[in-house]
Amino acid sequence: MSAHPPIIAVQDKSIDPATNEMVVLANDNQMSTVWDRFAAQKPQCKFGTDGICCKICHMGPCRITPKAKLGVCGADADTIVARNILREIAAGTAAHSDHGRMLVRTLKMVAQGKSTPFPFSMLSGAR
Repeated sequence: MSAHPPIIAVQDKSIDPATNEMVVLANDNQMSTVWDRFAAQKPQCKFGTDGICCKICHMGPCRITPKAKLGVCGADADTIVARNILREIAAGTAAHSDHGRMLVRTLKMVAQGKSTPFPFSMLSGAR
């Protein structure tokens, strides 16, 4: 068993069989998974799961409700949701931009005829 007993059946955690296989392996080795840690965080904050909680400035967090339809800055629920998703996309893009840069460099080398064959010996032990 994992650190937290699984609440969701393994086959329902992902549509990807390889992921489900890894979940079983993690459970067998008493390792927690994202699903276990998410379950341990229950109940989730409704403002956060709805995306209508804004923590951008230090005057909040602002939570949009029927009583408080605007944040301190004047942002409504649509603006807050849009800001949150754009910030998440920007953070993810910035965190993984090195993958794109390496791909561009590799394609440039291929186009210039400067690439070398991939050293498959690096994959020893891989399936």
